[in-house]
Amino acid sequence: SYGFDKLSIPASLRRCIYGLACAFWSQDPFLRGFPPISQPEPFEHAHAALNRELDSPKLATLQACLLILHQQPDMSGTTESPRIWVLACQATACAQSLGLHQDPTEWELPRWENRLRKRLWWIVVIHDVRTSICHGNTPHIVPGSFDTTDLTMDDITFDEYVMGVRGSSMVGRAHFMAGQAKMLIYTQGFDHIGVFAVSFLILRQLTAPATRESKSDPTSNLWRHFDLALSEGEAFVQYAAQIFALDLHVFHPRRKSCHPESSPVLINSQTLVVT
Repeated sequence: SYGFDKLSIPASLRRCIYGLACAFWSQDPFLRGFPPISQPEPFEHAHAALNRELDSPKLATLQACLLILHQQPDMSGTTESPRIWVLACQATACAQSLGLHQDPTEWELPRWENRLRKRLWWIVVIHDVRTSICHGNTPHIVPGSFDTTDLTMDDITFDEYVMGVRGSSMVGRAHFMAGQAKMLIYTQGFDHIGVFAVSFLILRQLTAPATRESKSDPTSNLWRHFDLALSEGEAFVQYAAQIFALDLHVFHPRRKSCHPESSPVLINSQTLVVT
């Protein structure tokens, strides 16, 4: 849509696109020679436009609500300020106002809209769960409050094409997104990075204290739960081996810290769990 008629895109979404693009200014061979645009400026316009558009939200409005979450904080800010929780709640409310919590499979909608609605809903679920965990709050989206079906690979890859991203792999990014949709709170079988982090925090408490004495004591907590910890660590290693820094770079600009041409993540499961 941006390539054919960018003015057809609501102002809030366009401002978010411009704001997020500022983070990649130095990677463009032409733009890097010019003073960069300050990211907060387009996001200020995005917030103002979004405030007007929420009176009559559209799918593009929700896309703006989600993208605005990824504004990089300034030097005095934090990636997990209370503001992020408030903005995530705004995205959840917008999604529910649009009826995305209802399964659109049998609705008489264009195929692209049907699949886009499902993708957007599961992205909202991901943000709701992640931000609730980070801020110690109860998720607003709970089991039984929606019937939107799980994403399929066709749902994820339909009508998706990223131009000019060297080394990008739709299969890799689709796997990455599919993994995020498999949330522990809602489904069995999960491979989401945030859920792994919570799992390791729990395992760390279960195996405490990891002392020299407990390592040699068959009755200790460390001895009792060590195999489970290693198994969970191995599952994460296998998942992480399929993720490149480019995947994280594309989907998480707010937390962007890796160069897009970096090698795959390498982690030792014993180091993760025990040390």
